[in-house]
Amino acid sequence: MKRLVCLLGFTFTILSLYARVEVSGHITTDTTWSLANSPYIVTGDVYIDVGATLTIEAGTIIKFEYRTTTTRLTIIVNGRINPQGTASNNVIFTSLRDDSVGGDDNMDGSATRPAPGDWGCIQINSTNNNLSHCTFRYGGYHYHSQSGSRIWLWINNSTNPAIEISDCTFEYAFGTAIYYDDIMHNATPVITNNIINNCPVGIHLRGSGTTTAAITDNIISGSSNSGIKVQDRTVNIIGNALNQCGTGVSLDNAVATIYDNSITNSTSYPLIQLNNALPTYLNNTITGSGPSAIGIGGTISANRTLSNLQNMGLVYAVISDIIIASGATLTIEAGTIIKFEYRTTTTRL
Repeated sequence: MKRLVCLLGFTFTILSLYARVEVSGHITTDTTWSLANSPYIVTGDVYIDVGATLTIEAGTIIKFEYRTTTTRLTIIVNGRINPQGTASNNVIFTSLRDDSVGGDDNMDGSATRPAPGDWGCIQINSTNNNLSHCTFRYGGYHYHSQSGSRIWLWINNSTNPAIEISDCTFEYAFGTAIYYDDIMHNATPVITNNIINNCPVGIHLRGSGTTTAAITDNIISGSSNSGIKVQDRTVNIIGNALNQCGTGVSLDNAVATIYDNSITNSTSYPLIQLNNALPTYLNNTITGSGPSAIGIGGTISANRTLSNLQNMGLVYAVISDIIIASGATLTIEAGTIIKFEYRTTTTRL
């Protein structure tokens, strides 16, 4: 038996014989999703409107219905989302097909299994939305046209105070777990102490500001593309553990201080620096499989230096053509080793 309740454009379907609340539509006033009414089943896109706050109690489970369409379900935050998870009792966002938390809420027994990309993303367009002690599972199918990739937690041009993402767990994304897009507002992002497992890209930070972001003390494993990617901004990358990623840290036009990180068992280059990337490396540990080299390439339009990094046991590997623009100087320190990738094409590097 169902009982349908409508409140200011936001729809709840309360199943009196089965403990679940179905949600979709616009949240226009302050609302709480409680542990007592958990799980909440997202059956259509949810919008948190400007001026409204959605508070989510510790331990609450939010599950997203699976769609076979290319556009999958999302929560879009124009107001404020306030998850109140704790270290021992996270707020959980997952697929409706995930029976490991909350039970068999789609009531199909073992007929279906959760998979990366079962749901879309959480898109945050406003400030005052710090996220901590949340668990995200089996999402990340939302297509982001500017990056050309699928993304999961999308921070979209937040103003200061910047959104902090801390003590969260991300597992089984279809694409990028955390996509922090700060190309307009010069915020100071903080991404710290998160655990990211089996997401093709762990953290992708993009910006155009002069503030210094912080990516610190995260544990990232199984990111087949990159553990950490940074484009067009200044960042401190400190104390992260990256294991079995394609590339540990990839920089594109980024100024980065990279120290006290552990990069192990990369399947590609442990570090990549493209275009005008300007990294400073200190006290990093790089071990295990993968090339003992830093991948370099792109267009250099400002004065840059390739430092001798043999003390790190690394050489440079040219992975795409390097163009030194007019007026720019590329200085290469004594003792630096540069190797070129082999190509089978008639045009080589």
